[in-house]
Amino acid sequence: MKSQITVFILLLLVSGVFAQNYDDDTDAIRDYYSLCRGGTLGYVSNWYGINQDGHPPVDLTRRSLDFHCEGKEVYAPHRGVVWGTTYRFGGLILMTDAQNDVCLVLMGMEEIEVQPGDVVQAGDYMGVYRWHGHLAALDTTCEDANWYDFDSRDLERPIALVEFREVLPAGIPEAQGEPFISRNPSNGFDLIPEAITP
Repeated sequence: MKSQITVFILLLLVSGVFAQNYDDDTDAIRDYYSLCRGGTLGYVSNWYGINQDGHPPVDLTRRSLDFHCEGKEVYAPHRGVVWGTTYRFGGLILMTDAQNDVCLVLMGMEEIEVQPGDVVQAGDYMGVYRWHGHLAALDTTCEDANWYDFDSRDLERPIALVEFREVLPAGIPEAQGEPFISRNPSNGFDLIPEAITP
């Protein structure tokens, strides 16, 4: 038992040493809204196990976010062009975000209401998620993201949501998710320029 505890502590220390520094968010994307319908309550988490099994130790290098929204509806966090969709790999929508030069990933989709080639604006209805809506921005093209495979997760950029105006710390478990009121323009909300300036 003592050796298991020692190994666990070493893994935590190693993951902390190699983790991205969330305090240095100079490369953060600052103009993404939450995935939830504007004006509704939601919460966000970002706890990911290193072993992809939901168990410790936590992977502090991950920069993606999981959303829990009223009604499980997903709305576009930003404008872009739908590159591809599939119900495989956890239900994926990949969008080219030319403004931020990233591949925007929505995962966990149970229903997908967009098609490749669709031009999407912030606030457009995208579909419904199953357990949570997952958002990531990859520092690569959607083609090179290879349907958000394991290796592409190393290319995640930090996201400072309009609702929070800062990059959230890594390792927020679902049970302790950060609550927010969505400012997504889906519900007739206006874009709020002062919230998206660095």
